[in-house]
Amino acid sequence: MTPANIPRPQRIQYGKNKWGVYGQLGEGANVQIRFVQTAMHSNELKDITLISHIPESEKWDVRDLFQRDVDGDRVGNDIIPYLKHPDKVKFFNPLTLVLLPIQADGNICNKIECLPSISENVDGVDCDIYERQDYYKLRVQKDDQGNEEFAQLLWNEYKCYIVAIDGQHRLSALRRWHSELDGGLSSWKIPVVILVLNKVDPAKHSSTLLEVVRNTFVYINTKAERLNRDREILLNDESVNAICTQELIQFSHKNDCKPKEERDGNIMPLIFYDWRGEVNNHMCVPGPASLKGIEEIYSWFSVYILGADASATQGSELHLADLIPPLQGYGEGKTLTSGDDGDAKRIRKQFRTLVMPGVLYFLQNFKPYAEYIAACRKIEEEHLNSDDTSLHAFMKLRFGSHNALEDRSPEVNARFEEIVEELTDIKTSTFDEIISLEIGMRGVICAFAKAKKIYNSKLLKNGETASGWLDFAIKITPIFDAIYDEGWFKSFEKIEESKRRLLTHIIYDAAGSIVNYKVEHAEKALGSFLLILALNKAHRTENTIIDEDGFEEVWGEESNSLRKTVQAGHRKNIRAQLATTLVGTIHDLNAEATRQAEVQSTEQIQALKEWLENDG
Repeated sequence: MTPANIPRPQRIQYGKNKWGVYGQLGEGANVQIRFVQTAMHSNELKDITLISHIPESEKWDVRDLFQRDVDGDRVGNDIIPYLKHPDKVKFFNPLTLVLLPIQADGNICNKIECLPSISENVDGVDCDIYERQDYYKLRVQKDDQGNEEFAQLLWNEYKCYIVAIDGQHRLSALRRWHSELDGGLSSWKIPVVILVLNKVDPAKHSSTLLEVVRNTFVYINTKAERLNRDREILLNDESVNAICTQELIQFSHKNDCKPKEERDGNIMPLIFYDWRGEVNNHMCVPGPASLKGIEEIYSWFSVYILGADASATQGSELHLADLIPPLQGYGEGKTLTSGDDGDAKRIRKQFRTLVMPGVLYFLQNFKPYAEYIAACRKIEEEHLNSDDTSLHAFMKLRFGSHNALEDRSPEVNARFEEIVEELTDIKTSTFDEIISLEIGMRGVICAFAKAKKIYNSKLLKNGETASGWLDFAIKITPIFDAIYDEGWFKSFEKIEESKRRLLTHIIYDAAGSIVNYKVEHAEKALGSFLLILALNKAHRTENTIIDEDGFEEVWGEESNSLRKTVQAGHRKNIRAQLATTLVGTIHDLNAEATRQAEVQSTEQIQALKEWLENDG
């Protein structure tokens, strides 16, 4: 047999190809990534795989098994409903894919090759060709000026995996929906970007293919800036409590956007809320004059005022069952509809009408906040009557930037710093310490909301109409003002000894450290304590919120809750003391600590009862 007659293997044809926009990023570690940004038809999604689905991948080194498992619940409960929802405009970032060549034994070709550029003229167009023989070919077109804008990527589907390194949940949702054959996906073109890796200098060392892919995955999934929680709330039209938070902020925003002469000085200033969600180096940066963050306000609604989204309490407070026609997407596992007549807009109206006036009245008239508003507006008036520099400085304070000319920025920024210093002084001088901390207003709002429920329960029991939030706020606000004036929110060091003893293990421990400060703690700690104080004052005055019998019922329930909280604090303190002196077993230690804690907590609750009887 002559050489000419020797059978030669037929060259494998590239069975897959995609045209798209071509690009490349800067090289590093002797590796360069070239990419084609394109789109895939829904029936092409089956060609994409995940690292975990590559045969024998479970035997790879653990560091190479970097891709997290697909969360089926997230795919089925979040992404697919979004894709299917007729009222949602659908779009997402491109799936990030990479070509992984495979050897005859099925293992990844882990060595990155240097692919030299070969110039060709294809159909009258100059091209640069980068080819890994029999695996893939990248054909980059040049225009008349020699610019590389478009490319064709061809690959052998039998010798390459095309692997998703970002977007596996989106991919899984799309493929699952496509498999249902409901026709919803047939016309879609899914945005993708396909990466190919090239070694720059063949004589130098480079990382392996999987190392580069792994590092790319890690960077995409950990370094990219994500929406912080505050921003998520302000952009969310699918959570009722998020919608209510937005409306509260918007009320102040709308007022402060008015010309100075039209602005209502009694309305909460926008700067009260840390509403912009500014982030620097992955850390939240509070607004310089702000007192409450967006997530904090959201928690007030979800835990104290309205209840969790889709809960019976929330529906009742917003009278959602009374809406005609009924809401289409409200309820567990449902999605609110949007648009001019959608669920979200109708819920906004319900909140603005029924709940927001009362919440705003309370916040704007509760004594420490009323004083803060007056002081802020006074500073604003003084500065805005001076010059345009202050106008721009206040714009920066409210919105994060100003529109002054660039050459005026230094003086605007200097004035901004002056105003911030003044407002900071107000924050430190206006509020008693506990009110300036989150624990203080958590307790106040918790007690405010619980008192309304109790008041309405009394009204309904007597055959009367339930009170709205505004009417109730007008009744209860003077009572909370009186509580504030009595000094219950002063620091551990400044509060009267008698009050300190009553609040020990409710808001601070025996050493003065703050305790029970979480949102969920208020109901059985400071919120319960303030509720008792408020309703005790109410039933001893002409206020109609509660009568003596009603108060005794509340006292029985709330004092028991407080006793458990106080007892836990005493037990912890006593146990620490006994640990160094008591002779006996751990069981003996715990039993003695429990016994003493029961005695001390009972004495503390009794002291509170005596204080209440002498109040007023």
